[in-house]
Amino acid sequence: MNRPWLRMQKSLPDHPKVVQISEQTNTHVAHVVGGLLIIWGVADNNDGRLPYWTPENVDRAAGIPGMGDALVDIGWLSEGHSGLLVKDYEQWMGGKVHAKDQAAERKSRQRDAERTKSVTSSVTSSVTPVTPNVTAGSRPSPVTSMGHEAGHPSPSPSPSPSRKQQSEEKKKDEISRMRAAARRREDPEVQALLEWVSRKGVNKWFMSTFDDKLKIRLANQDRGIADVEAYIQRAAVRGHGKREVMQLLGEVEQRRNQVQKPPQYVLAKLRERIPDGIGAPCS
Repeated sequence: MNRPWLRMQKSLPDHPKVVQISEQTNTHVAHVVGGLLIIWGVADNNDGRLPYWTPENVDRAAGIPGMGDALVDIGWLSEGHSGLLVKDYEQWMGGKVHAKDQAAERKSRQRDAERTKSVTSSVTSSVTPVTPNVTAGSRPSPVTSMGHEAGHPSPSPSPSPSRKQQSEEKKKDEISRMRAAARRREDPEVQALLEWVSRKGVNKWFMSTFDDKLKIRLANQDRGIADVEAYIQRAAVRGHGKREVMQLLGEVEQRRNQVQKPPQYVLAKLRERIPDGIGAPCS
């Protein structure tokens, strides 16, 4: 069944198996969670199956080389006769889980309808007719106390969407953006950027760009370089390609002698040129 939302626990980024995937694929946890959302979304549309998919298809859809094998290794995916299967799908996504959520959703819609009816009834009852002044020879026009002619009532105020409705719309938008991002990752420029990052291109660029004095500092800034690498991976998830990122890094190279803290400087330039926001549509 094609549903517009999935259940995802807030603690998912800290799950030991998510951390294991991150380490096995040398990918930031945030990127792994985004990849899981895409994979699970496809599986939920196909009753827990990825029809005719191989681990390589998983890699391409998630934008993470090696993620398909990692999911098989930890047991979250298994290989079947006609594709891949999600382990314990009925327990975590399908069957009774969705039936329970759908029942709660129906009750929420019913409560919203009752609130809307109550608001409309309250506004209607507050409108009382008044008798206008009539001069000789004139023909009175029936009006309401709100100044509108009979037959043309003023519109009642629309009730604000409930928090659940707002949350559902936000999830729909997020899934749409993630699916659009999956399509963008088929672009050769995006693939080239992901490949460059997976081959330690970010670390090599830092070491080859800055002089020996700064290399000594870089040796103590591994976390900063990792943050830059993770940011560039997120840029690829959102559809930015290698040419765009390399152009920015080329501008940094021209100012390398003026840069005192390379990772922090590069990260600031990335945020300026490619604003962050996982799942946000790129311009």
